[in-house]
Amino acid sequence: MTKGSPNKLRLISIIFTLIWASFWMVFAILSGAEEGNFLSNLPNALPWLIPAVALAISWKKPAIGGVIFFLYGLFTTFFFETWADCMAFLIISAPAFISAFLFLLVARMAESH
Repeated sequence: MTKGSPNKLRLISIIFTLIWASFWMVFAILSGAEEGNFLSNLPNALPWLIPAVALAISWKKPAIGGVIFFLYGLFTTFFFETWADCMAFLIISAPAFISAFLFLLVARMAESH
């Protein structure tokens, strides 16, 4: 690997996680828009603030962020019962585990350089 590889992988990890978390945050907020009041549905979006906070942490401390994303993947697997449906798992929980893997890999690569 080249010297810049950890930084490139970090950028890929951040973009992947940002797209995933943003999609679900917007979806959670807009899912109650049929009544015309976005604020009444805001509590449904609160669980999706966790990836945003984890992403901010992962920016500087990828190992800690990776652990948070792994725990969040476990949380979504059991809270949303995605273990019972393969498609739900792939859409909701698997990206958290992928983010965890990517950030832990970034941390590992950064410490070896």
